[in-house]
Amino acid sequence: MAIRITKVKPENLPVNKLEAHLAMQSFVWLNEQTQQAGEATRESMYDWIENKNGKAYIKDLTTGDNIYIFGAATPTGQHYIRTAENKEWTDRLIDLGKQSATPQEFNDK
Repeated sequence: MAIRITKVKPENLPVNKLEAHLAMQSFVWLNEQTQQAGEATRESMYDWIENKNGKAYIKDLTTGDNIYIFGAATPTGQHYIRTAENKEWTDRLIDLGKQSATPQEFNDK
């Protein structure tokens, strides 16, 4: 099952990128095949992706492309999730935290 993350909580994230990733406490998600929706904590999302073979992505609203999410850890072992494109880490989840679009708005694109 692949899920699309539609919202990051909290929305007001720190400027420092690592701090911003660690400040993300939960993620609202949607399974586009079943229309099942839910919310998961940062640690449970990390565990699902890294240990349970889960797949998560966000949608690029400009291109419509899926941008996949992977588990990451700080040097001290704190877990978080992060996007990657072309084998490079990106910060698209931070950008998603700045958007206020609802899941319905994403479905219309």
